[in-house]
Amino acid sequence: MTVEYGYATPSFRRFQLNTNTLSLYQSESIKDSGNVITGWINYWYNTKTDFVSGTSTYQATSINFPYNKEDERLFIR
Repeated sequence: MTVEYGYATPSFRRFQLNTNTLSLYQSESIKDSGNVITGWINYWYNTKTDFVSGTSTYQATSINFPYNKEDERLFIR
């Protein structure tokens, strides 16, 4: 699961575990008190391997100019 604040281009979201790219299973909107969407909770499906340790990487590109890129990396032992 990843939590993303803002609006990423759906086709430019990518989540990897030890270089295995996961498939996006479902996205749920995050709304503020005025019922305005402020982000997304993304659920990913891993079909290749069980993850025990290693590197997880998440990337997303904004739909708004200048198309900023979010890039998160986490090493798990």
